[in-house]
This record gives sequence, structure tokens and C-alpha cells, in this order.
Amino acid sequence: NKDNGHNIAKADLETIMHMYRQKRYDACIREVKSKLKNFPHSLHLLNYQAMAYSALKKDREALESYQRII
Repeated sequence: NKDNGHNIAKADLETIMHMYRQKRYDACIREVKSKLKNFPHSLHLLNYQAMAYSALKKDREALESYQRII
């Protein structure tokens, strides 16, 4: 019974998406990590985390996030 992210408040996801779009990748990662404590299997959160790590050229961390999605 995995949580795929649908129980996360829409406003929280919009905040994370906004940070990512503004290229505030470190802030985005911090926010995602905070939300992952309550939603550890959220595909939405893991995807934003992976994309932010990738944008920061943190390939190992990005790969780990993508692997958790799979």
C-alpha cells in the first residue's frame, strides 16, 4: 500500500514546483526532504528531488532518487 503522492497537499507540491522552476534547487531539495518524512514513497516528491539534484550536477544523488521511483 504505497503512497504515490496523492495525499500530499496540492499547495505543498505547488510550492516545491515553484522552487524548482525558479531554479532554487537547494531549497527545493530541503522542502522535498521535509515532506518525504511523511510521504516516503511519493513519486512526485522523489521526481522533484531527482530533477533538482540533476540540475545541481549531483548525479549520484539524482540516480538514487530515480532508483527509488522505480
